[in-house]
Amino acid sequence: NDDNASALNEEPGVSTTATQASVAGVYDVNASGGEDDDYRFVYQGSALTIGEAAQHIEGLEIATEAVYGDAALQLEASASSDLPVSFVSSNPDVLEVNGTQLKIRGAGAAVITARQGGSANYDAAPDLNATVVIHKAELEVVVHPASKAYLEENPELSFHYEGFVNDDNASALDEEPSVSTTATQTSVAGVYDVNASGGEDDDYRFV
Repeated sequence: NDDNASALNEEPGVSTTATQASVAGVYDVNASGGEDDDYRFVYQGSALTIGEAAQHIEGLEIATEAVYGDAALQLEASASSDLPVSFVSSNPDVLEVNGTQLKIRGAGAAVITARQGGSANYDAAPDLNATVVIHKAELEVVVHPASKAYLEENPELSFHYEGFVNDDNASALDEEPSVSTTATQTSVAGVYDVNASGGEDDDYRFV
């Protein structure tokens, strides 16, 4: 009869059990109520799907440089969802993740990744990366003075180290320096240089 909604005495209402704070999922959407002299309402329900919300990591704060032997570095990052952020190191031999700290294990470089893998209500956040460089510690090679009489054989030359960190000692070095002098058994009386040279290590720079 060419009727439309304007002819109804009272239109039905539509409602759902979902709220703004409802977790991701599927919720019923139902019609109810309504009144008219000529029509009997038959309700056809539907569904409301709440999907996971997007999130992002808000800043990754970390020192980008340090020296072998320095104290642990602090990690700071947060997610817009307020979900916890975790951290991963690309090179644990240089930087080892310990909660929200980075323990310095050696000299080199590592990429630190902040991650939030999502939840029932949030998609995973895009990773955030930062590169941290750990410089070698300075290790001083202190050569000891020596003496001898003319025509005597050169004495055994020696030295000691100053600057080991993390309870390291000479046994931790890849290759120790050597000590030499320009003086020979037949050198005339005088003062001759005694110098250290060489040596190699992944974590120490010899000075």
